[in-house]
Amino acid sequence: MNTIEIYELLKKNTNAVISFQEEEGPTESIYVRSDFILEVMQFLFDHNDLKFEVLMSQTAFHETE
Repeated sequence: MNTIEIYELLKKNTNAVISFQEEEGPTESIYVRSDFILEVMQFLFDHNDLKFEVLMSQTAFHETE
C-alpha cells in the first residue's frame, strides 16, 4: 500500500486532522495534527491491511505567530 492510499484510509476511518504533502521533501509525507497522533498510530497498528508495528520516523515543529 502506498502513502496516498494510507492517507485516504486515515481520512475515511479516523477523525484526525491530516494533510498529504507530495513535494515538501524527499519523500511523500502525511502530516498529523498533534492531538490526533495517538488515534492515527492506533489505526495504523490495528488495521488488517497495514499492521504497522514500528514507528520509523516522527518529526515535529512548532509554529509561532
